[in-house]
Amino acid sequence: MEFKTLLIGVICAMAIFAVKSGVGLRYLMTQRRRIKTKLSFFSLFFLVYLFLFMLCSHILNQLDIVGYLEIVQDFLKAGMLIHVLMAAGLIIWGILLLKGGDRSDKGSYGWVAMIIPCPVCVTVI
Repeated sequence: MEFKTLLIGVICAMAIFAVKSGVGLRYLMTQRRRIKTKLSFFSLFFLVYLFLFMLCSHILNQLDIVGYLEIVQDFLKAGMLIHVLMAAGLIIWGILLLKGGDRSDKGSYGWVAMIIPCPVCVTVI
């Protein structure tokens, strides 16, 4: 039963991360920018996350996580606080974007906050 719960948690975290990142990338792609700039940002996004997850995989293969269980548990205990701070930041960011007016003449970087992952979700993944 615990394995099923863990698997469901990982799938939900990946799904939420994928949707949030997809919304941010969609916002980027709908802006009036050159296609070369859009492809550059998209490629950079892909490469950074590929590197991040490969690095996490390498570290977890080399690290005895049971030996650092207290530190990991302390970090995970702060998970709700991190989620609340991240959600509050995204709400403030969204309000600022909505109140910013029409900026169709110059590019907006509103999509950046949407592609940054939640640290707790990355820990779960």
